[in-house]
Amino acid sequence: MESKLQASNLDYILAKPLQLLIVFYLVLLPYVAIAEEPKEASMLSSIQETVSQTWQSTDYELYIPVNVWHNRHYYSDEKIDGFNENPWGLGLGKYRFDNEGDWHGLYAMAFFDSHRKIEPAVGYGFQKIWHSSENTRLGLGYTCLLYTSRCV
Repeated sequence: MESKLQASNLDYILAKPLQLLIVFYLVLLPYVAIAEEPKEASMLSSIQETVSQTWQSTDYELYIPVNVWHNRHYYSDEKIDGFNENPWGLGLGKYRFDNEGDWHGLYAMAFFDSHRKIEPAVGYGFQKIWHSSENTRLGLGYTCLLYTSRCV
């Protein structure tokens, strides 16, 4: 029984990230290919161009998730004690800074979720950067994330 459970976990660990990456590429690759065609300025063409430029960047980042916080006001102490708050994982991303100095990134990663199960994820992130002085900058942004998670 235990060997079947371990094989099932291995199948999940190997299959889900691959499925997620395939969906990610099926969604984004048409935008990368279409971004080369001339078209009128629209919100969709702007998104396509942004994703395409970020994908073509030669700059990479390594992501190492090490901590997660669960709202102590929402969960009981007993429930919090059962959560994993050290999600150790690994990710790789491509990033660029645009002509306004704002950051754009595409990334893929896998980490242990709150219940110690592998959770693969892919996404896009953006940060608006304000340069308050030569050596100081402040950023505020968002991320759009696709992930898969086992229900508990």
